[in-house]
Amino acid sequence: KMSRRVLSAIVFQFDMLFLCIQCGLVDHLTIGRYLFPDTYNFYVGSSGETVVQRMLENFDSKLTPEIRKQIEKRGWTIDQAIIMASLIEGEAASDEDMEKVSRVLANRLKPDSGFSKLQLCSTRDYVKGLLPTIPGLPVTSVAYNTYEREGMPVGAINNPGIRAIKAALNPSNDKSVAKCYYFATDYDTGITYYSETFEQHNYYIRKYGITDLG
Repeated sequence: KMSRRVLSAIVFQFDMLFLCIQCGLVDHLTIGRYLFPDTYNFYVGSSGETVVQRMLENFDSKLTPEIRKQIEKRGWTIDQAIIMASLIEGEAASDEDMEKVSRVLANRLKPDSGFSKLQLCSTRDYVKGLLPTIPGLPVTSVAYNTYEREGMPVGAINNPGIRAIKAALNPSNDKSVAKCYYFATDYDTGITYYSETFEQHNYYIRKYGITDLG
């Protein structure tokens, strides 16, 4: 695991505009969301600094001028785009579902949607994996758990790939999900069911015996 000292040194030396814009006080969790998931080749004995710098450089190259313009057009920071992409990465059962899941989340985030919370199991599970378990006490974090907080969590819950990043910026316009606010995935079949109402959502859950909602 990379120490805070090493990561801080990398940030100090890593002269990239996107990090300068995004980061005021930068901690190890902030850096983590910019480590792009990919296949890398390193020499045996490569330093941690070399590994992290390569991953950050790859991230920077993946964010093309077109993607950066899309982020700006949506009124997001790069950080917000990566957070949203991580939610999609954590919730979508397949690459094909990413744009549809993105549409559901976008619908919920609309000011007039009537939904103040995203209520994503992936954020709750992230908190459980992040914080130590204390017998008899629930593990929770208002900063990340979208069942407790409004809007997006304060940080990414994983390292999203380029497909998830593009899905965050381009929610599906398919009529089948245009007005949907719920989804539930049957992980036995890999099929995700999208719903406009809570009643319809519960119907799919009962019909297909879905117990793990993601």
